[in-house]
Amino acid sequence: MAITTNKVVAFYKGAGTNTTWKDQSGNNRDGEISVTYLPVPFKKSFKTDVLTMPNATYANVKIARTGSMDCSISALVKYDVATSSNNLGIFDSGRMTVNLLGTGEINVLFSDNTTKKKSTKSIPVGIWVHLFIDQAARKIYINGQDVTTDLSTSWSLSAFADSYIGRGYYATAPMSYAYFKLLDGTAPYSIADIRDEADEAKKTIVGLKTDFKNMAIGDAVLLKYSGVSGYVGTITTVADLIPPSVIPPASAVTTSGCFYAYMVGNAREGELILASDRNVQTSITHDTLNSYGIASGNGLPITIGTALDSMVSVGGGGYCTQNTVTVVNAGGARTELGISSGKYYWEVSVISKGLMLTGIASAGVPMSNPVSSYVRSVGMNATKYDGANTPYGEAYNDGDVIGVALDMNAGTIEFYKNGIAQGVAFTDLKTFGTVYPIIFNGSSSVTLKAKINFGAENFRYDIPTGYGRLAQLSLYDIAMRLPTGGVSATETADSEWDKYILNSTMGGALIDAGDNSVWNWSGIYSWTSTVALSAAGNRSVRGHTSASGYASYASSSATLANSGFRPFFIVSESKRIRFLVVDGTEVKTFQRGSWESVGTEPITDVIASSFGMTDVASFLPHLKKLENRSNIRIIVIKEIQGKTSASMEGVPKPKVVKMKNDISLLHSSNIDSIMLVGSRSGSGVVKVAISTDGGEVWETNRGTGWETVDTTSLTDFKSRGMTIEEFNLVKDWLAKVGSRNILRLAFYLEQQTSADTAFVDTLSMQLDLKGSWDVATQGVDYKYGYNSNTNLRVLLMSNGDFKINFGGGGGSTITEVDGGTF
Repeated sequence: MAITTNKVVAFYKGAGTNTTWKDQSGNNRDGEISVTYLPVPFKKSFKTDVLTMPNATYANVKIARTGSMDCSISALVKYDVATSSNNLGIFDSGRMTVNLLGTGEINVLFSDNTTKKKSTKSIPVGIWVHLFIDQAARKIYINGQDVTTDLSTSWSLSAFADSYIGRGYYATAPMSYAYFKLLDGTAPYSIADIRDEADEAKKTIVGLKTDFKNMAIGDAVLLKYSGVSGYVGTITTVADLIPPSVIPPASAVTTSGCFYAYMVGNAREGELILASDRNVQTSITHDTLNSYGIASGNGLPITIGTALDSMVSVGGGGYCTQNTVTVVNAGGARTELGISSGKYYWEVSVISKGLMLTGIASAGVPMSNPVSSYVRSVGMNATKYDGANTPYGEAYNDGDVIGVALDMNAGTIEFYKNGIAQGVAFTDLKTFGTVYPIIFNGSSSVTLKAKINFGAENFRYDIPTGYGRLAQLSLYDIAMRLPTGGVSATETADSEWDKYILNSTMGGALIDAGDNSVWNWSGIYSWTSTVALSAAGNRSVRGHTSASGYASYASSSATLANSGFRPFFIVSESKRIRFLVVDGTEVKTFQRGSWESVGTEPITDVIASSFGMTDVASFLPHLKKLENRSNIRIIVIKEIQGKTSASMEGVPKPKVVKMKNDISLLHSSNIDSIMLVGSRSGSGVVKVAISTDGGEVWETNRGTGWETVDTTSLTDFKSRGMTIEEFNLVKDWLAKVGSRNILRLAFYLEQQTSADTAFVDTLSMQLDLKGSWDVATQGVDYKYGYNSNTNLRVLLMSNGDFKINFGGGGGSTITEVDGGTF
């Protein structure tokens, strides 16, 4: 039977300066023992007392059961101040001693008075972790991970007659404990009070997730933010549940640390809403956040990678936002984790080439100036670099895509330009041991900007045979944005700050509403997306003095040390654009190396979801294998957000449904048509409006030209919106979308009786993608002959556009080309 105690029931005077500690029956304890509430995610359905030990030498608490005990320990622990002092006591008895060093390392002397162990990982300052000391197995677990290794030191058990919490030799930093439980060394591991799972899921912290799947209100994910002063940084996942460092509650100008993102609710279409538990960065202006799309609209679309597939180590005046790297001086960026084996491919899309080099580097290369013989890279000017430049491949420019194929099994690296192999560049990478993807700028007079895709998004070109992605295609669509905050101090009730931070208890008794130990609002404001009524240039900020704190003095351009960036995340399962190809009358998909017919038009939802291709680059090079090459159409299909089709007894109110994201038409050279398929019957009404600026202005064209429509007004949208038939008559789409090359749709849907139908089914596009020239095949695509020494006759045998290059040789000069018969 496990020996357990949920509360410390007796308090004793320490050996330091304290002289009047008293018991827990209600008597004064001189403020030395404090009781607070423990924040989620470590609790699920009830609150618990937290014991905080004082800053006093030999401060200790005698636990309920007297006598030394040969037992295991399960507890949540936290310490708030890093110190070089030794032995911040966690537990002491005549049978075991558990110490926390000032560095965060755990040391344990077990009951045999011989076995000494230490943790391979340290507990970071300022965050709760679960500690389990397994007496029988002589193991140390932190957050469910076995972190045990041998400790070599001279150490003997003290002859304590009783058992104590916190009997440290140098208690110079406060220690906090919760759910402190003692368990017989032979008893099975059990911490039922802090987890719901079955025993086989032992050492699992309830509420702390490693993925967005099946999250409930009150659950959290551990994320990391890395950012430099004045710029939005990068969000990554954490490799395990032991955070290497934590962003302090007051945050900082330049940060690199972990934070919790709590699931606090659901958006209109069921998306998860996650709120960060603290500001991740201070002294960043609202205007800067807005320039990234974070402070308005639907937020900044991001993919959240790992330290292996995210560029976060930046130097030389550079900064990185979700793998878009900008370097303004001679410096660079690389991943935090390296690669020592395997074959991987990634792509670098050049936005502004600067004096760019990209490839790999060893661990010791400084990002402030990565000029080193421990770099293997390709340069923009048809060179490769290993400490010196030598000729290699083709030069590249803005808009080009550089593919990197790294084979650490063989120790080689090869580069690609727009899908064309440039040849193996280096063969000596195995001598490096571990390498890191890198991009850097070789000049301080030009700016480099590029986006790196490690595989979380579709590649532009085929992955070389045998190579894999460093990151898998993201399973989620994630947008990062600010919360709303209320237009004035008296008009905040409908704001997300009030709903999720000020008033929420996480769906039950998980936390006190507005608890600072969860939300870290004390002493610092958080930017919101809301414009204050007091001045058009000001933004509402929340927190600082209380959870309900409100101020509207903050100009959007102000750099404020006491205001920071607290991201919210909107998360949904990914809904990707899909592609099918119409070859004559057949609808086809490219699968397992060949084209397969899957039906005929019109394309149904089943065909689109079952056979639609998600990656253009996977099938585009194979179009020439199709039978009817003169009549090929690529159909682009995107699921319409908010699609309605319901069986009901009542009649829903008219509603406006808007697409959350833009359709990108960036790589289209011509748009033949954009067609909507929908249905209405009875008195049902379907109206359509479009936006080409991300949802700021909405327009319709009912045959007499484009005009704006107010989509927030049901009356205006219903009367002036386009019918599906009018929408399908629009022709000049390329001119309409303009240089931004984006399109977004909104729909007005109305039913007047339960027998009416009004829905939109699919959106289809027929467009010409920007392509490249292929070399024609003699005898298949063309024939040629010479009528004279100066005349070349060419017969074109295939439909399409042709370029003919010709010149003289052998003493004759070709002066004309004709297409006559042979």
